[in-house]
Amino acid sequence: MRFEVSRSPEHRVRCAWLVVLASIGSLSCGGTALTDDDAARVRTELEEFVQSYVTHTNDFDAEALSAMYSESPDFYWMEANRNLTYESRDEVMAGLTSLEDQFDVSIDVSGVRIVPISLDAATVSFHFTQNLQSDRSGAFTLVGLVSTTVVREAGQWRFLTGHATANMDRSRRRR
Repeated sequence: MRFEVSRSPEHRVRCAWLVVLASIGSLSCGGTALTDDDAARVRTELEEFVQSYVTHTNDFDAEALSAMYSESPDFYWMEANRNLTYESRDEVMAGLTSLEDQFDVSIDVSGVRIVPISLDAATVSFHFTQNLQSDRSGAFTLVGLVSTTVVREAGQWRFLTGHATANMDRSRRRR
């Protein structure tokens, strides 16, 4: 049986949060609890994953970045401030490739929070400051938060769902 779901942004936000909450809730609903060692290993792996994300963003390596996103048909990424959604890894790649020729990009992250759900799933969130420079539009800075669900696919951690929201830091806008 297949259900059709609404594609409205509001519905998608509710669905993304329900996935995160259901994932976290499964820890107390009879699922096998992670050992402290397993949880520590997942956290270490995901700290490295976030650092790779920063490195690939700062190098603006669109191909390496797109490989960090899931190939699952359940993939969904939303950037609220730009009213932008991606429903596949291919859409992420197209979006990254289109930006590659327009901007020089750098990103810093802080406040990384990793909540292991299992050996193959976790939630990851972090604050970011992203500087963008373009000959056409000058330079500007976005400051915001990313919340994601990451899963292990083919032995690699990948973003399955994500929500990014940011505001332009007008005090840093320059021409």
